[in-house]
Amino acid sequence: MNKPETIVIMTPGFAESENDTSCLPMHQRFVKTLCRLYSSLSVTVLAFQYPFHRKEYYWNNARVIPLNGRNRGWSNRLMLQQLVKNQLDQIHATSRIKGFLSFWYGPCSATAKRFASKFNIPHRCWILGQDARDINPYPRKLHLPAEELIALSDNIRHEFYQNHHVSPQHLIPPGVDPDDFSSSGHRDIDLLSVGSLIPLKRFEIFIETTAFLAKHISNLRTVIVGDGPERGRLEELARSYGTQDHIYFTGALPYPEVLDLMSRAKILLHPSSYEGFSGVCQEALASGAHVISFVRAMDHDIRQWHIVSTIGEMNQKALDLLSSPKLVHQPVIPYTMEDTVKKMMELF
Repeated sequence: MNKPETIVIMTPGFAESENDTSCLPMHQRFVKTLCRLYSSLSVTVLAFQYPFHRKEYYWNNARVIPLNGRNRGWSNRLMLQQLVKNQLDQIHATSRIKGFLSFWYGPCSATAKRFASKFNIPHRCWILGQDARDINPYPRKLHLPAEELIALSDNIRHEFYQNHHVSPQHLIPPGVDPDDFSSSGHRDIDLLSVGSLIPLKRFEIFIETTAFLAKHISNLRTVIVGDGPERGRLEELARSYGTQDHIYFTGALPYPEVLDLMSRAKILLHPSSYEGFSGVCQEALASGAHVISFVRAMDHDIRQWHIVSTIGEMNQKALDLLSSPKLVHQPVIPYTMEDTVKKMMELF
């Protein structure tokens, strides 16, 4: 009997249902597009930590096996490893595994590499962001060869080489689905920022920029989308700057509502100190907004994406753009998810 062919994706988390649009939207787009373009290939997703249950389900034709790790301690980690091994044994017994793709260079890639080596199955690790930094111990433990490594961006490739002295052989940027986006003719949001309200994202800079712009632009309207442990501090900071009437905190929103806000935004401000290839920046560009950030994802320029070096430069660039009577808002899509998936599958 011929076994069905499958590709196994190893990831810390995945959407718990098709209605869960806010959990790792780039990964959702990737899996959904993979299932659509390669319908004869089954796709199996092993989600190590989230969702918080162990009931298998199907998501846009992908089989999802949640392991309910919940990011718990060492003893649970050993149990989780055994659960993953048991699941992989079952998959291997009933399917022909075409390859393993692990998201992030960490526990998922370590587990995938062990199983792939045992049965001579191709494995690729997609380095997506924080895993390229020197604080990640897994590259020093696992020593994956360059040909197994995929960098999300030029920035990630440079960062990984600087910290771990291996240059990922492959570069596959994330893409978007053009059908998800619209460019509104009515842009009533001057400044928008989207993300988890955590220290890494540095939303206090967004508040500083709002305070700067409010001195020059009457009826300034800015919006912060997201939630997290920093929210209370940021709201208090906005009050201390006297910008509480200019900044609206929406909290966490479903993905379609975030895209609607992007279609109404003139500028997406992205003050994060570190990024792989920010999905929200690509989504804002696809919605026709301009983007200002400190981090250059790719070595080449991307239209309507402005890279600055200091907070002063960020403030001035935002003011220049908002003051320009000739500011154009055109959808910019440097990469599509179809291209991303096709490039990935060429490696298998």
